[in-house]
Amino acid sequence: MSTVSPLAALFLLLSPLASVGFAQFITSSMSGAVQDASGAAIPEAAVTLTQVATGRQRTTVTGSDGTFVYTALEAGEYFLTVAKDGFATAERKSVVVETGQRYPVGLIVLQVGALSEVASVSAKSAVVETQSGERSLSISTSQIAHLSNMGRDFKTLVQLVPGIVNFSNPAQPGARVSFNALGMRNTTNNITIDGTPITSTDYPAEHFANVSVDSIEEVKILTSNYQAEYGRLSGANVEVVTKSGTRDFHGLGSYFTRHEQFNATNFFDNREGRDKPRYRYNTWTYNLGGPIYIPGKFNTDKSKLFFFFSQEHWPREGVDIDQVKVPTVLERQGDFSQSFDLDGNLITVTDPVTQEPYAGNRIPRSQLDSSGLALLNAFPEPNFFDDNISGGNYHFVSEFPTSNKSRYDALKIDYNFNSNNFLTVSYTGATGSSTGPGRANWPQLPTNGDSLDQTSSVRYTRVLSPTVLNEFHVGWTRSNFDTTSPADALARNQRDSAGFTAGSLFPEGKPLDLLPWAEFGGVPGTPATLEYLDRYPFESSFQTILISDRFSIVRGSHNLKFGVSFERNSREMGTQGGSPFGAFNFGTNANNPLDTGYAYANAAAGGCAADSGASGGRHDPRRVAHAGKSKRESGDGRLHSDARARDESPGSVGSAGAGLRRHDADRPR
Repeated sequence: MSTVSPLAALFLLLSPLASVGFAQFITSSMSGAVQDASGAAIPEAAVTLTQVATGRQRTTVTGSDGTFVYTALEAGEYFLTVAKDGFATAERKSVVVETGQRYPVGLIVLQVGALSEVASVSAKSAVVETQSGERSLSISTSQIAHLSNMGRDFKTLVQLVPGIVNFSNPAQPGARVSFNALGMRNTTNNITIDGTPITSTDYPAEHFANVSVDSIEEVKILTSNYQAEYGRLSGANVEVVTKSGTRDFHGLGSYFTRHEQFNATNFFDNREGRDKPRYRYNTWTYNLGGPIYIPGKFNTDKSKLFFFFSQEHWPREGVDIDQVKVPTVLERQGDFSQSFDLDGNLITVTDPVTQEPYAGNRIPRSQLDSSGLALLNAFPEPNFFDDNISGGNYHFVSEFPTSNKSRYDALKIDYNFNSNNFLTVSYTGATGSSTGPGRANWPQLPTNGDSLDQTSSVRYTRVLSPTVLNEFHVGWTRSNFDTTSPADALARNQRDSAGFTAGSLFPEGKPLDLLPWAEFGGVPGTPATLEYLDRYPFESSFQTILISDRFSIVRGSHNLKFGVSFERNSREMGTQGGSPFGAFNFGTNANNPLDTGYAYANAAAGGCAADSGASGGRHDPRRVAHAGKSKRESGDGRLHSDARARDESPGSVGSAGAGLRRHDADRPR
């Protein structure tokens, strides 16, 4: 039977829009039944569960039908004992519970005897999923350590799940990863770290945090038939659980490198007399975990307070090699007497008014356009003149050194106040800085990018009684990214300093006064372009706050769970797309009445004199102040029941409702 919670219904009534904003918990549950040798249920048997890594204990008793249920369990290995006067104590060792799993212990049969007698059974065998119809896969830390992962990015692990297609495999951590699960869109996947979402509900394909694979305890991927609490987005759910400290100290350190000295010199570098291009990938990582204690004073048995810390560094260096054609010194003066095609034929430049070739293939000074010449002079001068190698396709070669430095931090603190109160606080951070040649096909405007991604989680578990438990969770995710350029490079690309005086539509929408984009189609070979990132400089910030609570009550073989959550997403970002700086296309075009027959000559004669960018739409400067600012608030309520009879037949029913409020300055209501 399905019952809609009053709070869920209230959310639906109060909100004009329905959406999903569900919270998901990374804890697990365990259930079983106790009987004697004749098959009769044994009520009020003491069931004690001990977490092997930390020594944390919880105790419950079997119900009148002999069943027991544990909820809000951390993933890991457990030791289970069942005791009852008049019977020998039963033990189950090596009970390994996965993230979000409903672990079936099965029937535990107590034999008549003294409590001091112990019957021990190991539970090392794999557990067949009989508790749920969900399709999922859990990958443990030992499996992660033995899997080849070139980019050391946990998101690559989803490739192991049947039904995942169109996966983009990154070469370094933190890259944007896209995949489709069971035919769903790639924008419907949800990823969490320690229960805190790192995907946005308005830009779901973006992932705003990353963590070192050496700090991961388990990754669980759910693709379908999961419970209501996983309904934040409709696609696959990827749950990442970071490692915790244990009663013993454990640590790790490693170093990986890739260097150009290990590479052979390729044919083209040998032919052109270049050294091997710079290629340096360095990865060093370390972590340490264990108890926090003061000998003889605090946590002396090492069972209360634990820590785990991890850090990974990725300093990478390389080189961006560009080979393009740029205007010659003569072409920048309107002289095309030495301009030839790839077959060595002179390119004829025609006067668009008379339709006759210019005398000497030179444009008269009176017909030259100063702004067009400014664009031609924005390019560097040719520096490579061996046509036997280039075939005339290029005569400018640049080698721009690139760098990308990343650091990934993880910290987790676990505190067991007592057997009924547990607190876990975790933090992950990813910082990055990069330097590259920019968007054009040569280093026109070198661009630096700086990013900071952070996520944190606070989870408090309170055992009110052996059958009543509450979990409270607060999660926070923040991401910031911005781009800058060196001052001298920026000055070279500004209209005033370059001598570009042509008019502009909506000049107030171009606060940096950059040169427009420009293309030169039809130039033999690979012509250079003028181009920057959309709406440069680009800045963005994103933040998610999640507050959720889940209340569990065990009644016999029924585990009733009621949950509520609230999530708020906020984003500020510069708009992208189009050509906000203006765009000129000087390519040869027979339909252009100002066409001279050669793109560089079109620019020199001002064959395209209108600024076509920043004209309305999302680039209208009247909206720049509000572009990309949005806020979302969502809440949900859930009621779920898991039922298990003593014959091991599972049952599960649940219902959920959600409400959404959206505040979006870019889409006024």
